[in-house]
Amino acid sequence: MTYPGAMTRYVLLLALAAGLVAPALAQAAPRKAPQKPLKLDPFPIGQSFRLASINGKAVSGNLTLRVDDTFRGSGSSGCNSWSAAMYPLKNGRLAMGPVAMTKRACPGPVMALERRYLYALHSGLRWSTPPGALVLKGAAGTLRFERAY
Repeated sequence: MTYPGAMTRYVLLLALAAGLVAPALAQAAPRKAPQKPLKLDPFPIGQSFRLASINGKAVSGNLTLRVDDTFRGSGSSGCNSWSAAMYPLKNGRLAMGPVAMTKRACPGPVMALERRYLYALHSGLRWSTPPGALVLKGAAGTLRFERAY
């Protein structure tokens, strides 16, 4: 035979025990420091850059990048001119749409560098802006640009 009062007392005892144990557990658990929001410099819209290196190796040639105020990226890829939609996103990411480019043919090494450059630009980049430079890092490597004045 069960007693209605006994069940109520049992539930109250469980609730009381949980109320006493939960604060003790919360104090024992290590607390994580609150994360500060990521502060980034604004993406350098309207500024022109010349590619200085890929993965730390100096690059010669005229490979350039400029993103205008309509979020249109454009420049020279060494042989051809290119353009594409480029959007700076949260957390330092840079998204790039399909590339439109001229169809000039150049010597093999120049074309190989052009393909490598455009592939790297299109590889899901993160950007940073050290003084006088723009660094783009993605799955295909690191592109370091110097400001072109």
